[in-house]
Amino acid sequence: MAPVSTLSLPVDNTAPPGVPVALPTAIRLSDMAKLRLFASAREAAGTGSDAIDGATVADVLAAATQRYGSEFAEVLTTCRIWVNGNDVAPDTMVGPHDEVAVLPPVSGGST
Repeated sequence: MAPVSTLSLPVDNTAPPGVPVALPTAIRLSDMAKLRLFASAREAAGTGSDAIDGATVADVLAAATQRYGSEFAEVLTTCRIWVNGNDVAPDTMVGPHDEVAVLPPVSGGST
């Protein structure tokens, strides 16, 4: 699971006694990487991009598999994974400014 960043907010102690005060004293800051899906991965997921939470490439792909299901999981077995345009290992750390691209094999060309 990705580390969670929090932001402490001041608590309003000026409310009269007996009046509820909004209690959330922290909010989560986004740690979500941008996921870009191409060709058959895009078709299996039903979208070309998403924001997915995860500390590593493996975490992001596991969360995406949970979200998109078994057809996406099957397509994923044949894909290359890039982060910010570079081929990477599953344990590569990612953050909110990173783009994780799922690239299925491409066929074609002339004979």
